[in-house]
Amino acid sequence: MLPVSQMHIKKTGPTSKNPSRAGPATKRQPHIVRERILAAARVHFTRDGFKGARMRWIAAEAGVTSQLLVHHFKSKEGLWRTLMIEFFTEYDALEERHRESYSEGTAVERLRIEIKAAIRLLLKFPDTHKMFTQEAGQPSSRLQWLIENYVSKHFELICNLLRQGQAGGFVRPGDPVTLYTMILAMLNAPCAFSALHHTLDDSDPFSADVIEQIEQIINDVIFVSRCD
Repeated sequence: MLPVSQMHIKKTGPTSKNPSRAGPATKRQPHIVRERILAAARVHFTRDGFKGARMRWIAAEAGVTSQLLVHHFKSKEGLWRTLMIEFFTEYDALEERHRESYSEGTAVERLRIEIKAAIRLLLKFPDTHKMFTQEAGQPSSRLQWLIENYVSKHFELICNLLRQGQAGGFVRPGDPVTLYTMILAMLNAPCAFSALHHTLDDSDPFSADVIEQIEQIINDVIFVSRCD
């Protein structure tokens, strides 16, 4: 089943017709309120973009008042940043799980681990991944914040691994920056074309089988045959 933000939702505004569905009990469970707000924010940021999303719509979707939303996240940018922090924190955690083999492996092995971690991240947070893709397409203060706080360190790491792999003859020739953006583009294919994929094939572009194919395609594009 497609993530809710990837469905064919064309209307704007809250998708729920019953903003008060959560009931009063959640007032005593702030962590539940917080998670509902984040889930609603993913829907609206993904569907409407940062500029198109409205705090009041997100509040209605989450079944809370606008005042309560602001109490938890202060601003729309604060809410957006919280989702991005969650996204990249998970990326770092996925890398950490492979740290022992990562630190001792070859550049090619380390690069494969990086690609696998990015794939797992896509599977877990497809909606937030699409939010990242939206921001990466045009200059903004949010993109600059992403680069300064998260993207730059991953970019430098990946480019260094690509250069080492090229020096050993295991990674195809080319500008490492171009190869890096190609990896991102292939990773973003399920997000960018989810509706088209689902319409043409009536299947989930985020299924494990599809994501596994994308991982294999990325490896086929980046690594030369002698590495296989």
